[in-house]
Amino acid sequence: MVYFLIQAEKKGLLLRELFVIVTIVVLLFLVFGVTRVPVSAASIIIAAADASSQWKSEATVVCTGTSDQSKINTYLTAGNTVQLSPGTFNINNNITPGNSTHLYGQGNTTILNLQGAGINVWDVSNIEIDHLKIAGATDWNVINAAVFIRAQSANITNINIHDILCTATGGDHVDIYTASKQISNLVFSNIDANNPAGYGFMIMTAGPNSTVTNVTFYKCSVENAGVAHGTSNTWTTGFDFADYASSGDLTVSNLYAINCSVNGAWESGFHMEGSPVKQNIVITGCNAQNCGQKPNALYGAGYLINGDTVVYNNTASGNKKADLLLYAAPITPIQNGISLPTSTKTASAINQGNCSGVMINIDATHKELVLYSNDGNPVSQQLELGGNYTSADGNTYSFNGTKLIAQFTNYAIMNLVASTTTALSVTTSSLPNGIVGVAYSQTLAVTGGTAPYTWTITSGTLPTGLSLSSSGVLSGTPTIGGGPTTVTFKVTDSTSTTATKSLSITVGFASWDVNKDGIINVLDMVSISQHLEESGTPGWIPQDVNGDGIINTLDMIIIGQHWTG
Repeated sequence: MVYFLIQAEKKGLLLRELFVIVTIVVLLFLVFGVTRVPVSAASIIIAAADASSQWKSEATVVCTGTSDQSKINTYLTAGNTVQLSPGTFNINNNITPGNSTHLYGQGNTTILNLQGAGINVWDVSNIEIDHLKIAGATDWNVINAAVFIRAQSANITNINIHDILCTATGGDHVDIYTASKQISNLVFSNIDANNPAGYGFMIMTAGPNSTVTNVTFYKCSVENAGVAHGTSNTWTTGFDFADYASSGDLTVSNLYAINCSVNGAWESGFHMEGSPVKQNIVITGCNAQNCGQKPNALYGAGYLINGDTVVYNNTASGNKKADLLLYAAPITPIQNGISLPTSTKTASAINQGNCSGVMINIDATHKELVLYSNDGNPVSQQLELGGNYTSADGNTYSFNGTKLIAQFTNYAIMNLVASTTTALSVTTSSLPNGIVGVAYSQTLAVTGGTAPYTWTITSGTLPTGLSLSSSGVLSGTPTIGGGPTTVTFKVTDSTSTTATKSLSITVGFASWDVNKDGIINVLDMVSISQHLEESGTPGWIPQDVNGDGIINTLDMIIIGQHWTG
């Protein structure tokens, strides 16, 4: 029966839903002895004016082909699921979903023909929009983007937009905008942004203390961002993960771009401005090519990065000025398609395997090392993380942990720290995140000075459930999720010399708490079921509970083993 359902699932959405429901029932029975689960009510069906007679006969309401958003908005109110038929819906004013709504179509055959309008996700949460083609044109005087996610007067969370083809002109394709509010838990997957007049995807703010956190872009692509309309917006990029803001106004954290691509952007492909705060930005498995189409492009880079950003296992080619640009001014391009600050100097004795290096001066004791492949083989295959390197300045440097800032095929960038200093210093550079209900232990590290050492906290408060011993051990079991929380630690040696270090710690939820609400129940099961049989990089989305890269019944069984009801 299961085999039959797997095969039948490929034939249509209704059979897929049947497969999902049966799978959940079987698993609940096996794990808990439950024989049935409630099935939600059928979705509201809205048929286009040019839909087939069968769709019209089954529809809740049929559109006229004029101002079709009025009928969609009538039903897209709190808690409702609205299914659109194949056909064209003419949208001359914004579609405005209510809280906890789901709007979906039948793929590229369901067309939202924008007529100076868009989808306006404004101050609402728990939204899913999928399987649509968005065409026509937006109007900057009405809405900034074809899909506009805006936190104006309330925090918003849990927005899932996937399987969208967007060809709309006149503006950006997806904007994330916050006015001194928090936007969290956004997932964008399988979105193709083709020929936007502006940005493909952009995160921006219009006020202080704005935050955007927990954002995932998976298999999203941008083609020719801004090229057709470059003269009207000279700074358009494929992905702008943190647009310009006054210092401290915008913080973007825990953002992941996985297996995404940009081709032919007007300026940079993957981009972030220098002024916003960036925390844990990861770009992996992506491709940027032919970026910098603007005749006098300032950056023209495949990847422009700064802040707490890591890029690895990506590709780039044909970009006007650089494949990778470390954001600094002024900049000077050097070999192999990478641009670095002008403070860069070549170190004469930095070699590892068949790699040669360039040293970037950060300060008196900290540097970054760029290693190039001399034989065409990937740097990652030749590099042993660890060991010492003698620089042209006469000092010896060693790797600061094993953190790669960037890794492409033929070069890698790593943090280095001088190993010759004897001054008292806290060497712990970051704290691992905690998990609610899971025992935590981390020992703070120090170098230099004279033992023994005594540790104290000078500012900030540890997450509930954790404590610091005088020997520098952070331990306990977190009871409340949240963060990041910043704490300043002070170490005192036997000569009363002190050193301090401010570190942040975030307490999250276990991998089996898929929807991160602190309760392990059927909602986590349903979340997994919506991605059954999908595969990707291990752990690429929360539904891959066991981190094996495949969403299947094994993930559901783990949920059952930690069930709280």
